[in-house]
Amino acid sequence: MYIDGDRLTVALDSDLAEVIDIASFVKERIDFIEGVDLEGEAREEFMTSAIFQLLCAMKVAKPSLDIPLFSSEGLALKKFGVLHWEAAWTKNN
Repeated sequence: MYIDGDRLTVALDSDLAEVIDIASFVKERIDFIEGVDLEGEAREEFMTSAIFQLLCAMKVAKPSLDIPLFSSEGLALKKFGVLHWEAAWTKNN
């Protein structure tokens, strides 16, 4: 994990302990973060779904947060196949 200006970059190969550390880091700084990018090759390095849960929680807490992953068609993982999602914040209710 590293932050460059107002963009946070997290690694897809983060394990659960690292995701907990990232969550603690973000908790106090969410107002200053404008976007989140993922680092790593998802097909090979995906470790835990906790990273996606954290990203969703961040997006719910700050809807203006730019997370390019959520505007993609899906994520192709070697072990799990293609993950597709439709997040609540993308619906026009």
